Amino acid sequence: MDRMGHHVLNLKRYSSSETLAIAAANQEIRVFCNDKPPSVYYLNKLGVENDFRQSAPLYFGEFHRAVPEFEALLEASAQIGSIDTDVSSGTAKKIPQA
Repeated sequence: MDRMGHHVLNLKRYSSSETLAIAAANQEIRVFCNDKPPSVYYLNKLGVENDFRQSAPLYFGEFHRAVPEFEALLEASAQIGSIDTDVSSGTAKKIPQA
């Protein structure tokens, strides 16, 4: 029981951020905890972003992206800045800034 006399009756896990947002949009759940970027994306996509408020973060972490191995150089260029790539050899070098 929390300090206001309310009980947490159950916890439910969802298979994805999208299914969690759909359940929230359908009012199947009233409170949820999820990473901010996917929550904002899906709540906006469903047109219910103004129906929910955000609390202070429960914890901080990093949001990671995954890319196919053959696109690793493209991902590196997005994070590092301009790079010169030789896809056939799998090498990359940073282009000096002028």
